[in-house]
Amino acid sequence: MNGPNLLPKENFLIRQVVPDKPFPFEPFAMRTKFRFFEGYAGNGTVRAWRNFEGIYHNVFAALNGKFTGGLNYGRSYVFIPEGLLLRPRSPETQNGKPPQQGPSPSFSMPLRELPSSGMFQLTVEAARYDDGFQPNSHLWKAGVGFELDVNGGKGASLEIPAAGVYQLDVVLEGNPRDDVMTADIGQRTFSKRLKGKFAKGSESAGAGAGKSPLGIVIDDPAADKVGDWTDSVHGKPYLGKGYIHDGNTSKGAKFVTFNVKLPRTGNYQVNLAYTYGNNRSPAVPVEIHHADGVESAKVNQMKQPPIGGLFTPLGTFRFEKEKPAIVVISNKDTRGVVVVDGLQVIEEEAGKKPAAKKDGKEQKSKNTARLKKGEVIIPFLVARFAKGASPIKIGNGDGKNLRRIHVTPVSSESESGRQFAAFEKRAPTVSAHIGVRTDVGPRSTRVDQLLAVPSATVERYSFRAPISSFPSPETEEGNANYLAGLWEIAIRSEPSGDRQVPRLLLGAVEFEGPFYETWPPRGHRDIFFASERRKDPPAYAREVLERFGARAFRRPVTPKELESLVGVWQKSYARKQDFQESVRDALLVILTSPQFLFLVEESAGPQAEPLSAYELASKLSYFLWNTAPDETLLNEAAANTLHKSLDAQISRMIQDSQFQQFTREFTSQWLSLNNFDVVEIDRKRYPRLTRDTRIHLRQEPIQFLQYLLRKNLPLKNLVDSDFIVANDVVASYYDLSKKTESGFDFVAVSHQDKHLGGILTQASILAGLSDGRESNPIKRGAWLARKIIAEPPDDPPPNVPDLAEIDAKLSLRERLERHRNQKGCVKCHAGIDPWGIPFEQFDAGGRFKSNATVDAGSTLPDDTQIKDFKGLKAYLANDRIDQVAFSFMKHLASYGNGRSLSYNELVFLEEKGIELRRDGYRMQDMIRFIIKSDMFLKK
Repeated sequence: MNGPNLLPKENFLIRQVVPDKPFPFEPFAMRTKFRFFEGYAGNGTVRAWRNFEGIYHNVFAALNGKFTGGLNYGRSYVFIPEGLLLRPRSPETQNGKPPQQGPSPSFSMPLRELPSSGMFQLTVEAARYDDGFQPNSHLWKAGVGFELDVNGGKGASLEIPAAGVYQLDVVLEGNPRDDVMTADIGQRTFSKRLKGKFAKGSESAGAGAGKSPLGIVIDDPAADKVGDWTDSVHGKPYLGKGYIHDGNTSKGAKFVTFNVKLPRTGNYQVNLAYTYGNNRSPAVPVEIHHADGVESAKVNQMKQPPIGGLFTPLGTFRFEKEKPAIVVISNKDTRGVVVVDGLQVIEEEAGKKPAAKKDGKEQKSKNTARLKKGEVIIPFLVARFAKGASPIKIGNGDGKNLRRIHVTPVSSESESGRQFAAFEKRAPTVSAHIGVRTDVGPRSTRVDQLLAVPSATVERYSFRAPISSFPSPETEEGNANYLAGLWEIAIRSEPSGDRQVPRLLLGAVEFEGPFYETWPPRGHRDIFFASERRKDPPAYAREVLERFGARAFRRPVTPKELESLVGVWQKSYARKQDFQESVRDALLVILTSPQFLFLVEESAGPQAEPLSAYELASKLSYFLWNTAPDETLLNEAAANTLHKSLDAQISRMIQDSQFQQFTREFTSQWLSLNNFDVVEIDRKRYPRLTRDTRIHLRQEPIQFLQYLLRKNLPLKNLVDSDFIVANDVVASYYDLSKKTESGFDFVAVSHQDKHLGGILTQASILAGLSDGRESNPIKRGAWLARKIIAEPPDDPPPNVPDLAEIDAKLSLRERLERHRNQKGCVKCHAGIDPWGIPFEQFDAGGRFKSNATVDAGSTLPDDTQIKDFKGLKAYLANDRIDQVAFSFMKHLASYGNGRSLSYNELVFLEEKGIELRRDGYRMQDMIRFIIKSDMFLKK
């Protein structure tokens, strides 16, 4: 079975627990005896009748994922006395391809029996593990900290002199013997995956024994990256984001410049990191600008780098502190692909310091700060420790090449201290999934909730949903296959971006279904409520139908309607002599009535009339909540005070959690977010636009608009804001990981980036207005004209070639010229292309292009000239803010009324809406303006 690894029985316990309920019930006992004809022994099929006995043949326990790369920084899972430790799952494997066996790691429970209907409750007992952060560089320094002798893998005692944060760096004789390094320290366990990573902060004799790495520059934000460089498609174990250029197909000399800031003047060895292969260029030009001039080199990227298979030495050069170390890599005169993954700068060892003396005698330092020839130092762990002694055992392969552990106190002001402080504030996020177990892996659906686990103490976290929302393993009755008809429950720790988070401690998983907190259930009690007339069936039936009908019709039931419903009940009751069943028949009449299925507005004539109080309550509720009015609105309607209290009710409804239903539906319809749902993104070109990332980017415009509305901010922020609303995943996509620690919660984040801010820069919108490979200025321009300034172009005539079908060798402007010169196209394109050209600064993945040669200047339809996209945002936010406001209110009013607006209504918005300009067109004010207008209040 290509799926999870079943756990040994000694690692888990399965129990059938009878829940404690405040009402009597008959518990369900799962089967423990089975008889199957077809089973499996290894990969072979066994066909023979066998009897099986025990709960372990009904409920299994398994784990997916050992080492999958991605966010699994060490052992994906490990058992400890308190339970199971899970690292965050990998969103996807490298190159954007989904893992064959599903996201890992996962704790899963394949099982044979689950309820077929009703709600279920899945409860997880979990905690945030007292974990450690994995640094990228060591802190080993002469005279600082102390070292432990673990020669050959022997144990030691870690004696912490004072409670605080410490970093552990491990010295090996030669390279690691295994992909993973482990450590058991007291009652805690840690591990770190080394494959493809240990070179990031380590050094070997090949890189120069006795030298300490200053650092590695990978995608340095300060580096100038000019030319047609794109993201490297290569993932782990290769370093960095990288740049790739195909010299066979692209024109012009392209290059990337690394600017490395140095702490002091001195001699530094420069090493270049890249991926090698037969299709690489044999002679890549490199220039090193240093204190004494410029040095040139040629790098053969067809050969494996000599240093750890990742770095090739460019030489040792003198650099000055005041001037950055500049390294330029270009494709000039190359033949093949050029790949640049990063740069390593290593400072030559300073002169040896004289030994300290005490009473005239030399004292040996606890930390020699020197590596012997052939030794490697691994930056392993930053963690918080209590004062006192703890046994420590380090493992890596057979352990024979283990030598020492260097322990260094970490200052809160240091980079390691700041990273650990941020790490300590993070909480793992637990998710639950239910689906079907198949021979090729699970087919599961996530329960909607994502629950943060911030407590270090084991607590209970519950998920609830109807079982009918999930796949069901339907098989024919009596199927004799041992593996047929299996459900699967999976528990995972969810990643939020690419940052390290503490592991999830999983203690127990409990499933209950059908789940009822009380009996009869709440829905039953809401219908058959307590009443003094309960013993009088006709009177009680009338009461039940009148109350239910008022809720369903969103207004009091008329006497005629009530008599009709009571008549249905009487006929059914006379036939069945079952009170509840006969009431059910009458309720079906209510739920199939037009009064329930539609928002009915009764009018005396064709002229415009004010909405009744109940009609207004329904219209207001379906506008701002997408659901029926609550008790507060109905009470206001009953008292005929709703018209007077509109302001208070609007404020209450906007702050209510149900307002999310409005922002989700309105934003999706208004901005056409379905484009992003259906576009097929080229994963090789845009590997960062993974399935998980797309889910969160899809929420960004919705959360952004909700924030603007709830804060009642000026409309200007809609097109140009100094903040974005993002969670950790979205912030990471925009390279703002250091700006937020909100996990999956969307919060306002100051971006300080002239290319971000407002809905026009949001990736879900921009990527949705592309073909998944190239940006499309026509789609983007037409979208802006329709959605943002309400100047929609006409539909294109038939048989006009798409922009992508025109000669790709031509420039964008030349292709646009040919495209719009088709018969009947010029007029429309005059109102589209000027808006779309500035968007060319963003690629098909919705990110700003670093290529400075993009010509994004445009002459807008009113002859205003702008230089780039920034100029377009400023123009819309200032010169055309009235039209942006009109467009927003037009779409808002159409959504709120459920129809297109009439000519007179559009004129009203244009002429009266401008009165909101004096306060900056505040977002809530525009909603109030629409609701208080005749187009909303009259029918």
